[in-house]
Amino acid sequence: MVSRRRAAAPAVVKRLASLLIAVFVCSAFFVPAKADTGPKPSITVKAQNLPKGEVYMDLLVYRPDYDRDDALSDLWYDRWLTYPSHPKGYSFNEEMLSALRDFDVGGWHSALAGNAQPVLFGDVYCYVDSGYAEIEYSYFGTPDVFKIIVVTESGEVRVSNTVTRKAFQAVISFDYEKALSPEELSAIETTEAATAPPPIHIPDSAVESGQFGYYFKTYSLQFLETCGLTLLIEGVLLLIFKLGSKRNWVVFLVTNIATQLLFTAATAVCSFYFGLGWFEYIILLVISEIIIFAVEIPVFARLFNNNSVRRRVLYAIIANAASCALGVVLLIR
Repeated sequence: MVSRRRAAAPAVVKRLASLLIAVFVCSAFFVPAKADTGPKPSITVKAQNLPKGEVYMDLLVYRPDYDRDDALSDLWYDRWLTYPSHPKGYSFNEEMLSALRDFDVGGWHSALAGNAQPVLFGDVYCYVDSGYAEIEYSYFGTPDVFKIIVVTESGEVRVSNTVTRKAFQAVISFDYEKALSPEELSAIETTEAATAPPPIHIPDSAVESGQFGYYFKTYSLQFLETCGLTLLIEGVLLLIFKLGSKRNWVVFLVTNIATQLLFTAATAVCSFYFGLGWFEYIILLVISEIIIFAVEIPVFARLFNNNSVRRRVLYAIIANAASCALGVVLLIR
């Protein structure tokens, strides 16, 4: 009986190892590789208190020496705005578009319609029914310092104060009622501001709000999912390895919850400041798993209170390998 029990453990380990290898092989073949893969910086503007009807919204970038007529053609302008009929099914109002295109106050120019910011994609058109609209601007030309400009059907133009992008994928709240008219903006522009980059501050009219709530919700859900599945998989393995004493369960729960919290926090911070594509996520996952291995192996070997140290270490290795495979599977999904 003893020899059979001892023989059963290696068989289980072999099956688990085969399963992990299969997962990683599938990951290598089925994760698509593209030249332009990975996250891109972006700015999502969530505008409120807008007038009803068609509204054009764009970003302004500081280009004091910019001459639109002499600038090189921009992909967005040539292939998006100049269509006879817009690909999304609407045509542009030329007067509203001109208000964006010709805007030039204190060296600030329209990023998309004014062709002042290359390698930036997005849209300017939105139809407002309940005072709210949302547009995303993204790609490598996403500016770090900008203003928001809005043009309404009545020809009214409103502009925010200067905003700085702090997150890799920023979410900006814009209140139309608190924004400035071009005349008000021109009155506060100084000679120094017209010849040098303006001071960067976050005004009441366009504050970076909603980002903490968005990331907290997103990564809280990630923690619940990854931690829950990790506890399930590693808990089953704990029983298979016959390490399921009361003391071991306490050590197991405390250690895994702590390491999953740290991994989730690292993912959130890296995503906020740098962005995470599948390749970057795998690198972060591997680094995190190496650290977790280094923590959990001595913890389990020292604090678990039954079976041999060899079995405890083997459990820690197999359990963490299974968790790493789980992370890859979740990424593919």
